[in-house]
Amino acid sequence: MRQHAPAYTPEAASASATGGAGERHSLPALQAKMKRDPEGYETELRQLQRHFESSVFLFRQQAALSSSSSGGGGGETAKELGDLALFLAHVAPFYPNDLADLPDHIGGLLDTNARALPSGLRVHLVQALILLVNRKIVDLEDTMELFMELQVIGDRAVKKLAFSHIVHSIRRMNQKHKNEAKNRKLQGILFKLVQGEEESRAKRAFTILCDLHRRRVWFDDRTANAICDACFHPSSRYIL
Repeated sequence: MRQHAPAYTPEAASASATGGAGERHSLPALQAKMKRDPEGYETELRQLQRHFESSVFLFRQQAALSSSSSGGGGGETAKELGDLALFLAHVAPFYPNDLADLPDHIGGLLDTNARALPSGLRVHLVQALILLVNRKIVDLEDTMELFMELQVIGDRAVKKLAFSHIVHSIRRMNQKHKNEAKNRKLQGILFKLVQGEEESRAKRAFTILCDLHRRRVWFDDRTANAICDACFHPSSRYIL
């Protein structure tokens, strides 16, 4: 246990997140200390968590008022929020109770306001959510529809991140043994999208199914049939 850490005020937390001159800890340094001594840094965690949640609230309000910042802007405030999201995602395994709502905050902001967020912030939030899935803090099944939606918002970097995450997660999940129950649930989400009316979403689901089938991850009749059924989609030109 450390001796005694200086208390973080909200101003100090903000300075730490943005690299202010008066900071007592940089976020990477604080992250390392929290991993070594989670209990000793609970006060700092809660202050940074409150700062993150208030920033999420502000971005939600801004997005509700105007979408003029879509694809850019946001400046230092957006960078600060993105840095905090990644920081909290990294330390989340050490604070399972305190950060139990973190996936909801990040996922909720992406789900409702992704198109209105600055591009850099979108990328950081997606990276943070991927970290939470990889560390089994939230299930892929619970975030699958969001990761599919993120592929059709017109952000190439986010599209690539979301696609790679889904494919790699399903491949990793099936490396040692097949979890048929989980596979069926994930397949069900993609099968539904493939047959849905929205062409862009159907195309992304079709691409993932083909990739997993080609890699012999989902090399079963259900997947093969879903790929074949795509030929009869009202907008079947998406398979070309």
